[in-house]
Amino acid sequence: MPSSTGSRFGDVRYGSVIAAKMGPLIGLWRDTWWVWLVLAAIVVVLAVMVTPFYVVCLVFLPGVFVYFAYNRYDRDGNEKPDVDR
Repeated sequence: MPSSTGSRFGDVRYGSVIAAKMGPLIGLWRDTWWVWLVLAAIVVVLAVMVTPFYVVCLVFLPGVFVYFAYNRYDRDGNEKPDVDR
């Protein structure tokens, strides 16, 4: 039975932790979803036309996506300002 906090997990703080962790992923997907779909389509076409070995590249795409999401977006899903090093 859900609690009176309105969260399906029963604790609002737990839900906000999940939202904070998903913020960068949602932000990157919102801004670049078409790029990732094009990359996946290119890999599939290469796998069909050239060699099935290219399917291995599909395994690496989620890792690259997560890497860029957490390096380029803050916990709210907004792009981080460019910082000169």
